[in-house]
Amino acid sequence: MARWKSKNCKIETELMRWLKFSIIFLIFIGCNQTSQLGGEFTCDPSYDLTLALETDLKKKFQIGIPSTWKVNLYQDEVQSSIYVADTAVALSNSILMDVTWVKDNIKFDKVFLLKNEQQELFKKNIKVLSKEIEFQGKKTHYALYKGNKNNLPYQSLHSFIKIDDMSFLKVKIDLYGKEEIQERLCKALSIIDQIKILEL
Repeated sequence: MARWKSKNCKIETELMRWLKFSIIFLIFIGCNQTSQLGGEFTCDPSYDLTLALETDLKKKFQIGIPSTWKVNLYQDEVQSSIYVADTAVALSNSILMDVTWVKDNIKFDKVFLLKNEQQELFKKNIKVLSKEIEFQGKKTHYALYKGNKNNLPYQSLHSFIKIDDMSFLKVKIDLYGKEEIQERLCKALSIIDQIKILEL
């Protein structure tokens, strides 16, 4: 009887060890499944970029920008923007990004979706992808549009990140041409994924 108890205890101990390992493994996997935008487009998260930190004029967010890119800052009463572009290359190989903090409530309802789609249709851009996700723990909606602009094929990714009931971030990535679209998109998203929202 004592030997059976000892064997039974050993089995229970081994089972407990296995369960602990399984729980730790699941936690590890869960922590690595980030809610970043890059993951939505099957991007490799390991981009080696030398970035210079930029803060918007209202000090609402920070973003790392490659030091060779051109940066423009803008603000008015209700918004604050950082506009960046890789001007060292031709437009058909470039990345253009506009990150804007907006003082306004945003709701991802049918009115919002229809309004944005109609605005893009007016520019002859067609929505090819649309989804609601969590980005850095915040409710986010993104949509990818395709069309033609400046006599070139054109793609534009619009992301709306709800900060709180008083403000949101609008992130726009524009890509022209046909070459290295996925690589350029992933490079842009690797920058966007590192945005730091300054909750003052």
